[in-house]
Amino acid sequence: NFDLYSLSLEYDSDAVAVSSSTSYLDAKFGYLTGQTFGPLGTGSLINDYDAYSFAQELQIRSNGSGNVHWLLGGFYQKAKSVFSFDAKLTAFALQGFNDTRTENYSAFGEISYDLFGGKVVPLVGVRYFKDDRRFVASSLLTGSGSGQFKPDKVTWRVNVSAYPTDNVTVFATVSTGFRSGITQTPFQASLISLSGIQGTTALDPDTLTNYEAGVKAKLADGALQIGVNVYRIDFKNLQFSLTPFGVAAFANIGQARTTGVDLEARWKTPLTGLNLGAVANFNDSEFRNVFAAVTAALPNVANGKRLTSTAKYNYRFDADYEHPIG
Repeated sequence: NFDLYSLSLEYDSDAVAVSSSTSYLDAKFGYLTGQTFGPLGTGSLINDYDAYSFAQELQIRSNGSGNVHWLLGGFYQKAKSVFSFDAKLTAFALQGFNDTRTENYSAFGEISYDLFGGKVVPLVGVRYFKDDRRFVASSLLTGSGSGQFKPDKVTWRVNVSAYPTDNVTVFATVSTGFRSGITQTPFQASLISLSGIQGTTALDPDTLTNYEAGVKAKLADGALQIGVNVYRIDFKNLQFSLTPFGVAAFANIGQARTTGVDLEARWKTPLTGLNLGAVANFNDSEFRNVFAAVTAALPNVANGKRLTSTAKYNYRFDADYEHPIG
């Protein structure tokens, strides 16, 4: 059951535009599995989740017609996530929970400048994030544990867009990102340790750097629109979901890299009302510099192996036809 409430406000003037976005989420959900859990025996596992999140974002943007364009903003979130499990297995019965709470905020801004009459537009953006995260976790088998950590991070992006003609856009961008560390129960951490991988109730944050370049163009008087993007994403200290003995748990496993290309096309055909479209992605995603203990326990998570649960390619074709009938 998910209840989501949101409110958006917008104010425009000749000089600036102000927008506010407020949201509240209340969620309760879970699932039941019955299967064999390796040496833990057979039985059932019930996982329940109870979460809420309040978030507020405010943005102020330039609204004039000058060469300088800017944006300033702030974000605040207060959230809770309670995960509990009830395992009834051949070897034993076990219950546990993990209560994670976060109060985080960030401040961000970006500025761009129109060069050569707007033909070239460089942009720079920066964001500061601060998190106050704490958790309490317990299970009958491994006892209780708690912790608090306050990660902070500065991320940025640099983009250059060029418009050689009114129908062509060329861009290149470099950006960074990260995720706060996942928390888990002592039971989950102990299963990771039993697999020979260092287990912890609070993972270290992971980071990424994204490199992207592309071109978009309108041809044949706008009847044909095409786009090509190439990209590379480098992940460091990757947080990864593992399933030792059939139970989901998490660990930092090393690095990964994804390289790929996005393609898109849309054609207004000579037959009035008929449009054709296609989008596709092809990528090479692999683990890199994986910790030796991880590979020893899970041979499919190794240097050069494909990232788990990533598709080598995907594509879609669209056709739509519109014609008045009255």
